[in-house]
Amino acid sequence: MPKPEIMICLYAYYPFANANTNVMLPLIKKLSEQYQVHIVTKNNTNLAPKDEIIDGIHVHRYKSPNKLKRIIFALGILDKKKDRGFLINLIIKIASPIAVFFQRFPVFQHGEYKLTKKLLAANDYAFIMST
Repeated sequence: MPKPEIMICLYAYYPFANANTNVMLPLIKKLSEQYQVHIVTKNNTNLAPKDEIIDGIHVHRYKSPNKLKRIIFALGILDKKKDRGFLINLIIKIASPIAVFFQRFPVFQHGEYKLTKKLLAANDYAFIMST
């Protein structure tokens, strides 16, 4: 009988590990004993394989966004109530709704969102964890 599948969303995973990854590794190893683990992570250099299996763990990487997309994503989540001075606040209040509008179109949607949505449609996960 195959193991049930789970998804873990990590910002960084091998070969681009960070402190969150290091904290999660023992948990991932333990979970992999009972579950088929799928990791969704960022491909920092866009040079690592898109999909691979490392020590029995399925790693799915989404492309690192280009500079324009990073700006759009950042503007979309900025706190508009924070005081940054009149001019900066004005720019943010105008640019943020525009950035949110652009994110409705698939070309400007975050790679993590698109990959997660695709994997959820293709697999039946017992549960999902996100850090």
